[in-house]
Amino acid sequence: MPDDAYAAFYALTDPADDAAPSDAHGPVSEVRWWRRSVADVVDAVLTLGSAGLALLVFSLPTLLSDGPVVDTSVILAVAAAYAAGLTAALLNHVGALGASGQTLGCTVARFALVDEATRTAPGASGAFRYLECETLDALTLGLRPLWHPRRLRYADGLCGLIAVPVDARPRQQRQ
Repeated sequence: MPDDAYAAFYALTDPADDAAPSDAHGPVSEVRWWRRSVADVVDAVLTLGSAGLALLVFSLPTLLSDGPVVDTSVILAVAAAYAAGLTAALLNHVGALGASGQTLGCTVARFALVDEATRTAPGASGAFRYLECETLDALTLGLRPLWHPRRLRYADGLCGLIAVPVDARPRQQRQ
């Protein structure tokens, strides 16, 4: 039994447990479905949280005033919320995913999305294409890896990406 909380948590979520063999059709995604779902929730909270914060900040003058609600202030607040959410999504998905293969959610769930052939980050254009293709995953609620033989989402297959675990242990504990 591990003697500290981190070691106990790490024993439950060891990336080595996620390893999957190659399939006759190519490598199988090495990350379990629940990790991908955790990453999706974290990314959604980031996007919706930034939009909600912008909506709150730009709505405060209208909410605190005693006068009637002005249509332009409501339009400005909604536009600011949309812009903040879009900016957060693009920075997280295109910027971070393109550069490192990890969104904030992927970092929390300890996996990376890499090119199937080269095992490198997809780059900005590949990450943008992946963001567009995630619409198909949304239609199936991200459940496709549960029945797909290679455990791939639609966006993974269309963009040639695969999810691989990232060892998140602190450097002093690595051997």
